[in-house]
Amino acid sequence: MGNIRENPYARQMATSDPVFPDCVPVLTDGPVTLRAHRDSDIDRIVELCTDPEMIRWTTIPVPYRRMHAEDFALRQIPERWTGGSAMYWAIEAGGLFAGTVDIRGSGPESDIGYGLHPDMRGRQIMTRAVRLAVTHAFAAGKTGIGWVAFDGNLPSMRVAHQCGFRLDAWVPGGAEVRGEKVDAYRAWLRSGDPLHPRTSWESTVADAARMRGL
Repeated sequence: MGNIRENPYARQMATSDPVFPDCVPVLTDGPVTLRAHRDSDIDRIVELCTDPEMIRWTTIPVPYRRMHAEDFALRQIPERWTGGSAMYWAIEAGGLFAGTVDIRGSGPESDIGYGLHPDMRGRQIMTRAVRLAVTHAFAAGKTGIGWVAFDGNLPSMRVAHQCGFRLDAWVPGGAEVRGEKVDAYRAWLRSGDPLHPRTSWESTVADAARMRGL
């Protein structure tokens, strides 16, 4: 056993995969770009995560401090990219950090999450970002991407609707926020599905109400 020598080529192959941020593909449609998170994003991440709507509809820590943003952007995201457990992108629009979109899960079916800075809302930025992210995910081998949002989160539902996600369930107590169970909706987008609405917005809202009533 003592005569077995290490194969230097094997060591090179084991360490040749790109690491963060080089492992993050840059995606753009012109007005919106998805890229790796940077130190310079921290201030706007804090602004986003202390916004009342972000607190209301997500599981971020409360109160949210700068240390949370630093840990998220500079430790958690690089670890998840290099470990293959998730893909996180910073959204950039007009030269500014606009938010985050992520696809979580290492298997063929994963979940999407997203959050947009308050001063970027109402401009179709997140719809563009989600389309870029899911297009890349399907090209990379994902077969299905799930969306989950708390009951009442119509802005998130509208983005999912615009990107072709189809509601399939209302789940009582289907999510947990800071130790409390909350009702949630779920929708799916499958590889090959069109990335545009498959029903009217009014029809989607009606379907959501019907599911909730049942």
